[in-house]
Amino acid sequence: MLGLSACKINPDTPMQEFTVDRDYVRVGIISDSQLPNTREENEYQNSLIRALSAFKARGVDVVLFGGDITDLSKSKAYDLYNAAYDKVFGDDRPIVQTIMGNHDYWGHGVASSCRSIFKKKIGHGPWTHYVVNGYHFIGASPDSGSMDNGYKKIAEWLRGEIDKAVADDAGKPVFVITHNGARGTTYLEFPAGGDDDFVHSYKPVWSDGSEQLYFSDFYNGLTAMSSNVSLAVDKKAGTYGVKIYAVDSWGAVSAEYIEIDNVSIS
Repeated sequence: MLGLSACKINPDTPMQEFTVDRDYVRVGIISDSQLPNTREENEYQNSLIRALSAFKARGVDVVLFGGDITDLSKSKAYDLYNAAYDKVFGDDRPIVQTIMGNHDYWGHGVASSCRSIFKKKIGHGPWTHYVVNGYHFIGASPDSGSMDNGYKKIAEWLRGEIDKAVADDAGKPVFVITHNGARGTTYLEFPAGGDDDFVHSYKPVWSDGSEQLYFSDFYNGLTAMSSNVSLAVDKKAGTYGVKIYAVDSWGAVSAEYIEIDNVSIS
Protein backbone atom coordinates (compact mmCIF):
# COMPACT_ATOMS: atom_id res chain seq x y z
CA MET A 1 0.00 0.00 0.00
CA LEU A 2 1.15 3.51 -0.67
CA GLY A 3 1.62 5.46 2.53
CA LEU A 4 -0.16 8.79 2.98
CA SER A 5 1.22 11.96 4.51
CA ALA A 6 -0.41 14.97 6.14
CA CYS A 7 2.06 17.13 4.24
CA LYS A 8 0.93 16.27 0.74
CA ILE A 9 1.01 17.56 -2.80
CA ASN A 10 -2.24 17.28 -4.72
CA PRO A 11 -1.71 18.60 -8.25
CA ASP A 12 -4.55 19.27 -10.65
CA THR A 13 -3.95 16.62 -13.29
CA PRO A 14 -6.65 16.43 -15.96
CA MET A 15 -6.55 13.35 -18.15
CA GLN A 16 -5.13 14.06 -21.60
CA GLU A 17 -6.51 11.74 -24.27
CA PHE A 18 -4.65 10.64 -27.40
CA THR A 19 -5.49 8.31 -30.26
CA VAL A 20 -3.06 6.46 -32.50
CA ASP A 21 -4.24 4.73 -35.65
CA ARG A 22 -3.09 1.15 -35.16
CA ASP A 23 -4.30 -2.03 -33.48
CA TYR A 24 -1.79 -1.78 -30.65
CA VAL A 25 0.19 1.02 -29.06
CA ARG A 26 3.97 0.88 -29.39
CA VAL A 27 5.63 2.22 -26.24
CA GLY A 28 9.32 3.05 -25.87
CA ILE A 29 10.76 3.23 -22.34
CA ILE A 30 13.96 5.00 -21.34
CA SER A 31 15.35 7.03 -18.45
CA ASP A 32 18.52 8.45 -16.92
CA SER A 33 20.11 10.45 -19.71
CA GLN A 34 21.64 12.63 -16.94
CA LEU A 35 22.54 15.30 -19.44
CA PRO A 36 25.25 17.82 -18.51
CA ASN A 37 24.84 21.59 -18.29
CA THR A 38 26.51 22.43 -21.58
CA ARG A 39 25.76 23.39 -25.16
CA GLU A 40 28.71 21.38 -26.44
CA GLU A 41 28.31 18.02 -28.18
CA ASN A 42 28.67 15.21 -25.64
CA GLU A 43 28.30 11.46 -25.41
CA TYR A 44 25.32 11.66 -23.07
CA GLN A 45 23.22 13.47 -25.64
CA ASN A 46 24.57 11.34 -28.48
CA SER A 47 23.53 8.19 -26.64
CA LEU A 48 20.07 9.60 -26.06
CA ILE A 49 19.84 10.35 -29.78
CA ARG A 50 20.80 6.74 -30.57
CA ALA A 51 18.11 5.45 -28.25
CA LEU A 52 15.42 7.72 -29.69
CA SER A 53 16.53 6.73 -33.18
CA ALA A 54 15.99 3.07 -32.26
CA PHE A 55 12.47 3.97 -31.11
CA LYS A 56 11.82 5.87 -34.32
CA ALA A 57 12.94 2.90 -36.41
CA ARG A 58 10.38 0.76 -34.59
CA GLY A 59 7.60 3.29 -35.06
CA VAL A 60 6.88 3.95 -31.41
CA ASP A 61 3.75 5.92 -30.65
CA VAL A 62 4.62 6.81 -27.07
CA VAL A 63 7.92 7.51 -25.32
CA LEU A 64 7.95 7.17 -21.54
CA PHE A 65 10.96 8.94 -20.04
CA GLY A 66 11.34 7.87 -16.43
CA GLY A 67 13.36 10.69 -14.93
CA ASP A 68 16.94 11.87 -14.45
CA ILE A 69 16.78 13.92 -17.62
CA THR A 70 19.58 16.07 -16.26
CA ASP A 71 22.62 15.47 -14.11
CA LEU A 72 21.68 18.68 -12.31
CA SER A 73 18.51 20.69 -12.80
CA LYS A 74 20.02 23.15 -15.28
CA SER A 75 18.56 24.95 -18.26
CA LYS A 76 21.19 23.89 -20.80
CA ALA A 77 20.74 20.24 -19.89
CA TYR A 78 17.01 20.43 -20.58
CA ASP A 79 17.79 22.16 -23.86
CA LEU A 80 19.93 19.16 -24.85
CA TYR A 81 17.01 16.85 -24.05
CA ASN A 82 14.59 18.79 -26.25
CA ALA A 83 17.17 19.14 -29.02
CA ALA A 84 17.60 15.34 -29.12
CA TYR A 85 13.88 14.89 -29.86
CA ASP A 86 13.99 17.65 -32.46
CA LYS A 87 16.95 16.02 -34.19
CA VAL A 88 15.43 12.54 -34.29
CA PHE A 89 11.72 13.24 -34.82
CA GLY A 90 11.52 16.79 -36.15
CA ASP A 91 7.89 17.87 -36.32
CA ASP A 92 6.68 14.26 -36.16
CA ARG A 93 7.22 13.62 -32.45
CA PRO A 94 5.50 10.70 -30.78
CA ILE A 95 3.53 11.25 -27.59
CA VAL A 96 6.17 11.89 -24.91
CA GLN A 97 5.46 11.53 -21.20
CA THR A 98 8.38 12.73 -19.09
CA ILE A 99 8.80 12.60 -15.34
CA MET A 100 11.45 13.92 -12.98
CA GLY A 101 14.08 11.84 -11.20
CA ASN A 102 16.21 12.53 -8.16
CA HIS A 103 18.91 14.21 -10.26
CA ASP A 104 16.31 16.64 -11.60
CA TYR A 105 15.91 17.92 -8.03
CA TRP A 106 19.61 18.60 -7.63
CA GLY A 107 21.31 21.87 -8.49
CA HIS A 108 18.81 24.20 -6.78
CA GLY A 109 18.18 24.57 -3.09
CA VAL A 110 14.39 24.41 -3.29
CA ALA A 111 12.36 21.54 -4.77
CA SER A 112 9.70 23.90 -6.11
CA SER A 113 12.35 25.74 -8.16
CA CYS A 114 13.41 22.47 -9.75
CA ARG A 115 9.82 21.65 -10.60
CA SER A 116 9.39 25.10 -12.12
CA ILE A 117 12.34 24.71 -14.48
CA PHE A 118 11.12 21.23 -15.41
CA LYS A 119 7.68 22.60 -16.31
CA LYS A 120 9.14 25.53 -18.23
CA LYS A 121 11.45 23.34 -20.30
CA ILE A 122 9.33 20.22 -20.75
CA GLY A 123 6.03 22.00 -21.26
CA HIS A 124 4.01 20.17 -18.64
CA GLY A 125 4.20 19.63 -14.89
CA PRO A 126 5.89 16.74 -13.07
CA TRP A 127 2.64 14.77 -12.68
CA THR A 128 0.57 13.74 -15.70
CA HIS A 129 -2.19 11.33 -16.66
CA TYR A 130 -2.34 10.30 -20.32
CA VAL A 131 -4.88 8.04 -21.97
CA VAL A 132 -3.72 6.50 -25.25
CA ASN A 133 -6.25 4.36 -27.13
CA GLY A 134 -7.96 3.75 -23.81
CA TYR A 135 -4.79 2.77 -21.90
CA HIS A 136 -3.92 4.89 -18.89
CA PHE A 137 -0.33 6.06 -18.31
CA ILE A 138 0.23 7.89 -15.02
CA GLY A 139 3.45 9.92 -14.92
CA ALA A 140 4.44 10.06 -11.26
CA SER A 141 7.52 12.15 -10.57
CA PRO A 142 8.95 11.96 -7.07
CA ASP A 143 8.15 14.95 -4.87
CA SER A 144 11.78 15.45 -3.85
CA GLY A 145 15.30 14.30 -4.60
CA SER A 146 15.18 11.61 -1.92
CA MET A 147 15.75 8.08 -3.15
CA ASP A 148 14.28 6.65 0.06
CA ASN A 149 11.18 8.76 0.55
CA GLY A 150 10.46 10.50 -2.73
CA TYR A 151 6.75 9.69 -2.93
CA LYS A 152 5.52 10.48 0.55
CA LYS A 153 3.80 13.76 -0.34
CA ILE A 154 2.40 12.61 -3.65
CA ALA A 155 1.10 9.18 -2.60
CA GLU A 156 -2.53 10.21 -2.12
CA TRP A 157 -2.63 11.84 -5.55
CA LEU A 158 -1.13 8.73 -7.13
CA ARG A 159 -3.65 6.45 -5.50
CA GLY A 160 -6.47 8.72 -6.67
CA GLU A 161 -5.24 8.70 -10.28
CA ILE A 162 -5.04 4.90 -10.30
CA ASP A 163 -8.61 4.77 -8.97
CA LYS A 164 -9.77 7.08 -11.78
CA ALA A 165 -8.12 4.88 -14.39
CA VAL A 166 -9.64 1.69 -13.00
CA ALA A 167 -13.06 3.35 -12.87
CA ASP A 168 -12.69 4.27 -16.54
CA ASP A 169 -11.99 0.70 -17.67
CA ALA A 170 -11.48 -1.99 -15.06
CA GLY A 171 -10.58 -4.53 -17.73
CA LYS A 172 -7.26 -2.97 -18.71
CA PRO A 173 -3.94 -2.57 -16.94
CA VAL A 174 -2.93 0.87 -15.70
CA PHE A 175 0.67 1.89 -16.31
CA VAL A 176 2.35 3.74 -13.45
CA ILE A 177 5.65 5.41 -14.34
CA THR A 178 7.92 6.28 -11.41
CA HIS A 179 11.62 6.98 -11.04
CA ASN A 180 12.59 5.40 -7.76
CA GLY A 181 9.84 3.25 -6.27
CA ALA A 182 7.22 4.46 -3.83
CA ARG A 183 7.40 2.89 -0.40
CA GLY A 184 5.17 -0.13 -0.09
CA THR A 185 5.56 -1.15 -3.72
CA THR A 186 7.57 -4.08 -5.00
CA TYR A 187 10.95 -4.00 -6.67
CA LEU A 188 12.15 -6.53 -9.18
CA GLU A 189 14.90 -8.58 -7.56
CA PHE A 190 18.41 -8.47 -8.95
CA PRO A 191 20.13 -11.79 -9.66
CA ALA A 192 22.96 -13.12 -7.56
CA GLY A 193 25.89 -10.76 -7.81
CA GLY A 194 23.74 -7.74 -8.61
CA ASP A 195 25.16 -4.65 -6.96
CA ASP A 196 22.23 -2.25 -7.02
CA ASP A 197 19.21 -2.05 -4.76
CA PHE A 198 16.63 -0.24 -6.85
CA VAL A 199 15.28 0.03 -10.33
CA HIS A 200 13.60 2.73 -12.32
CA SER A 201 10.14 1.45 -12.70
CA TYR A 202 7.18 1.10 -15.02
CA LYS A 203 4.50 -1.03 -13.40
CA PRO A 204 1.10 -2.16 -14.63
CA VAL A 205 -1.48 -2.22 -11.86
CA TRP A 206 -4.58 -4.39 -12.30
CA SER A 207 -8.11 -3.59 -11.29
CA ASP A 208 -8.33 -6.59 -8.93
CA GLY A 209 -5.48 -5.14 -6.88
CA SER A 210 -2.75 -7.46 -8.15
CA GLU A 211 0.44 -6.02 -9.59
CA GLN A 212 2.85 -7.31 -12.19
CA LEU A 213 6.60 -7.00 -12.05
CA TYR A 214 8.23 -3.69 -12.74
CA PHE A 215 9.33 -3.34 -16.34
CA SER A 216 12.42 -1.32 -15.81
CA ASP A 217 15.58 0.43 -16.80
CA PHE A 218 18.53 -0.73 -14.71
CA TYR A 219 21.69 0.82 -13.34
CA ASN A 220 23.31 -2.56 -13.95
CA GLY A 221 22.19 -2.46 -17.57
CA LEU A 222 19.71 -4.66 -19.34
CA THR A 223 22.36 -6.90 -20.87
CA ALA A 224 22.55 -9.28 -17.91
CA MET A 225 18.94 -8.79 -16.93
CA SER A 226 17.05 -9.00 -20.19
CA SER A 227 16.08 -12.66 -19.78
CA ASN A 228 14.52 -11.81 -16.41
CA VAL A 229 12.71 -8.63 -17.38
CA SER A 230 9.28 -9.32 -18.75
CA LEU A 231 5.69 -8.75 -17.92
CA ALA A 232 4.18 -12.02 -16.78
CA VAL A 233 1.89 -13.17 -19.58
CA ASP A 234 0.32 -16.18 -17.88
CA LYS A 235 -1.44 -14.51 -14.95
CA LYS A 236 -4.20 -12.70 -16.79
CA ALA A 237 -6.57 -13.76 -19.50
CA GLY A 238 -6.62 -11.96 -22.81
CA THR A 239 -4.08 -10.00 -24.80
CA TYR A 240 -4.06 -6.23 -24.76
CA GLY A 241 -2.97 -3.80 -27.41
CA VAL A 242 0.39 -2.68 -26.05
CA LYS A 243 3.90 -3.50 -27.25
CA ILE A 244 6.87 -2.45 -25.12
CA TYR A 245 10.40 -1.55 -26.21
CA ALA A 246 13.02 -0.68 -23.59
CA VAL A 247 16.61 0.47 -23.73
CA ASP A 248 19.32 0.60 -21.10
CA SER A 249 20.27 4.21 -20.54
CA TRP A 250 22.00 4.72 -17.21
CA GLY A 251 23.86 7.97 -17.61
CA ALA A 252 23.47 7.29 -21.34
CA VAL A 253 27.07 6.10 -21.36
CA SER A 254 26.54 2.89 -23.31
CA ALA A 255 26.67 2.69 -27.08
CA GLU A 256 24.91 -0.68 -26.92
CA TYR A 257 21.16 -0.45 -26.43
CA ILE A 258 19.43 -3.71 -25.65
CA GLU A 259 16.00 -4.08 -27.18
CA ILE A 260 13.24 -6.06 -25.51
CA ASP A 261 10.79 -6.54 -28.32
CA ASN A 262 7.31 -7.93 -28.80
CA VAL A 263 6.22 -7.80 -25.16
CA SER A 264 2.45 -7.88 -24.88
CA ILE A 265 0.52 -7.09 -21.75
CA SER A 266 -1.57 -10.19 -21.10
